[in-house]
Amino acid sequence: MDPHEFSFKKRRPHDEITITHVSNFRKVKRAPNIIKAFAKVCEIVKKVHLEMIGQGPELDYCRDLTISLGIKDKVSFRGSLLNAPQVLCYTDIFVIPSEIEGFGLAALEALVCGIPVIASNAGRLPEVMGIKKVDF
Repeated sequence: MDPHEFSFKKRRPHDEITITHVSNFRKVKRAPNIIKAFAKVCEIVKKVHLEMIGQGPELDYCRDLTISLGIKDKVSFRGSLLNAPQVLCYTDIFVIPSEIEGFGLAALEALVCGIPVIASNAGRLPEVMGIKKVDF
């Protein structure tokens, strides 16, 4: 990973909190859970936006969910992006609540940018986050 490409120094100013999720929109990535939680955040925080990046089998369901929850205007679906730093420079919080996760490269990229990451206790995510895995 090129530290010059992924750098918190490149963060761009913006006037709202941006939460970002990157995945392949499979069931184990829990993307609908992010949208449901985000809807609750919108009740409290007015200047907030959710960036959902990636494609996959649950993408259409997630889009429909934003409509049914009344938050369609606060959520952007970007499809697959090859240039993660382009979005991370606007990200304030990165979320990766996977049920199953291999390494968690997207979380590592966010951390390198100095972005706080909210992650599940799955796979190698605790190692990437630099914390001890906890069994519940």
